[in-house]
Amino acid sequence: INSQNFNYYNKYGIVIFWRFSFPLMFCNINSSKNILWIHDGEPLIKSLHYLKKINILDKVIPKMINKLDSVIYPSHFLKEEIHEIINLNYRFTIIPNFVKINNKNHKTNKNKNKILWHINFNRGLQTIIDNWNKIKILNKDFELHIYGDKKELYVNYSGYDNILNDDIFFHNKLSHDEMIDTIPEYNFFIYPAIIRESFSISTWECLMNGCLPIVYNLGAIKEIEKYGGIVVKENNFDEIILFLKHFLVNDNYEKQLMTINNIDKTFILRDNIYNKWLNVINL
Repeated sequence: INSQNFNYYNKYGIVIFWRFSFPLMFCNINSSKNILWIHDGEPLIKSLHYLKKINILDKVIPKMINKLDSVIYPSHFLKEEIHEIINLNYRFTIIPNFVKINNKNHKTNKNKNKILWHINFNRGLQTIIDNWNKIKILNKDFELHIYGDKKELYVNYSGYDNILNDDIFFHNKLSHDEMIDTIPEYNFFIYPAIIRESFSISTWECLMNGCLPIVYNLGAIKEIEKYGGIVVKENNFDEIILFLKHFLVNDNYEKQLMTINNIDKTFILRDNIYNKWLNVINL
């Protein structure tokens, strides 16, 4: 429910506030339990830094904290970032965002020449295109497949209409379910992010669905390294090139996918996420 439409006069059982909620800070909510779900933490982090800068952080944050029974973070990164700014002396839990998994068998011996892009253009696609010649030097058969409706993107997309390469393909936007079915067809998800992520659902979906992510070390994205994803220094596309070169040799790519498949990732499965939420709600 948009905060503008929330009825503050009603009595509620459990209320889950999403992201950074000004009503939670400034209004009294008649409820038995308040849970703050920080789905995307960057707006909150910027707000907290601003409140600290103008010296009112210590005046307003305790009012919000005192109304909370639990805080849910999607990643260790976000928890650590926020805890550096404010001292949270109450219950918090790290529960990742839901990642959908294709239950089909993922092939490890597919041709290693297809790169996927299926998130907003303003998060690093231009970086890939600017370095496309370097990628083609590694293997002339590399292809870049881009999914999305240009009209919904955050940047001026007209420039992408002038791409003449016959190895860069634009596809219509797919539904979430269709995208999950499509991900295993691709070898690499290259994500030279230009913004910090609080979780990065797209990165995790590729990791869990047979498409190897190679990403910049920004925000929570670095947490996939523990589960077999490839993380390089931010703004270092040449390191991405080196990893692509490595995975084109012998069976290095197949071994990496096998490593990913053999690492315990049950924490991110639907039933475990569901049960963690139930535990918080029932506390």
